[in-house]
Amino acid sequence: MTEILSYSMYRTLKMRFIKEVYGHCRPILLRTAMFRGLKTGLSLPVMDAYQVTKRELSTCGVLRLTKSQIIFSSDNKQSGSQGQSSSKDKEGLPKSSGYGSQGENPPEKFDGGDYDEEKNEEYENQAEKATTLIRRLKKVLSTGVFVSVLAFVGYKRKAKRDEIADNIKDATFFKEENLFKGAVGALCLYEKPEMNGAKVVVPVSILKDGTIKRIQSLKVTKDDVIVASFPKAGTTWVQEIVYLLQTGLDFEKAGEKVLETRSPFLEYPYPGLDFVEKMSSPRVMKTHLPYDFLPSNCGDGKIIYVTRNPKDVVVSYYHFAKMFTPLSFAGSFEDFLEKFEKNELPYGPFFDHIESYVRHREDSNLLIVTYEELSKDPRDVIKKIAAFLEKPLDEEDVQKVVMHTSFESMKKNSAVNYEHWDDLGFRNKNESKFMRKGKIGDWRNFIAPDKNKALDEWISEQNKIKFPFVYET
Repeated sequence: MTEILSYSMYRTLKMRFIKEVYGHCRPILLRTAMFRGLKTGLSLPVMDAYQVTKRELSTCGVLRLTKSQIIFSSDNKQSGSQGQSSSKDKEGLPKSSGYGSQGENPPEKFDGGDYDEEKNEEYENQAEKATTLIRRLKKVLSTGVFVSVLAFVGYKRKAKRDEIADNIKDATFFKEENLFKGAVGALCLYEKPEMNGAKVVVPVSILKDGTIKRIQSLKVTKDDVIVASFPKAGTTWVQEIVYLLQTGLDFEKAGEKVLETRSPFLEYPYPGLDFVEKMSSPRVMKTHLPYDFLPSNCGDGKIIYVTRNPKDVVVSYYHFAKMFTPLSFAGSFEDFLEKFEKNELPYGPFFDHIESYVRHREDSNLLIVTYEELSKDPRDVIKKIAAFLEKPLDEEDVQKVVMHTSFESMKKNSAVNYEHWDDLGFRNKNESKFMRKGKIGDWRNFIAPDKNKALDEWISEQNKIKFPFVYET
């Protein structure tokens, strides 16, 4: 290998001429000198990089031979040419490698030694083969890396497609009517055959990305509380009450951060499940999913389910769907009511949702409250929630919670009224605000008498568990 590398240096320098150290402009045939040196194994310095002329540097290109050496052979006749004899080894070759050192003269003649043309050809072939091999190895390596990257990307894409296909395999997609203009407007009915046919309408996006499955694998602790409801049934109201009870009535902290981060929405992208998993207990979480889609060990924590009469729900939900840009419902109230009855709104069917929790009303870790009783007697409901959470309050503290969580107070409270959605672009500013009226019986302003009669018949048919709804104050 040393010979091949030396010969590679020769191929770079080719037939260049060198100026000797002492100014003698004597041409030295490097090819002859090099192979003479290769044969004898003698290594003596002939030149340094700085001794090459500018012209030679420009033509040689690299020579970057700072203090590097050229191998050559010396004729034995030169020894002692100026009255001083050089020390020799047993073969009669000079030992000294310090060219130009005191007491030593440079060789006067290079006769090429025993140059072997066949050996030269052999070196040329070996050098050419080594160069070719290196090029091939580089090409194979670069090709291998490229193919590996392509294969890895293809594998990840296929794995993602397979994951999405598995996530939506039990989903039925609705015929698109272009009434939901928002980013999550595509909806589907997701069923769990293994859970007695439990089903729920959800945005396709949170089904494809695996959010629903991840929620079911979320670990719930004994100190955690999940506030669940069908949309627009009083979730925010109960969330704020529960948060205060869980934090020892920390009103200051309740006003520092928005409710989204203090009591995160499980299936909503912000702040997301990663954020929920990193929270320390006790945690207060929110969801609109039916009971069968909650974390599998939700029985280890506590669940508070909030419900409301279906007429006020559909009115409030309609205004929310028009206001909330990710949904941006573009139809009329009659269109929305029709979808409500057909169970084609997010988190429907409404009565299946209620029934999924009512089936567990005897469970010690579940409490059901209604929007109507909370509106009628908030003090009594707050006491009931406090007792359920084992956070007893005296009368003074109960009154503080009542005042802090009243509709008028929360409507002005930027930490709970979702006005920050305006800056984030989540609210159509031409529509109503998140907290609109908070009244019982507002449905009368939207549902005509003839339609109300048909709606009553539908409710009676769907309400198989005979849940006692209240429609008036």
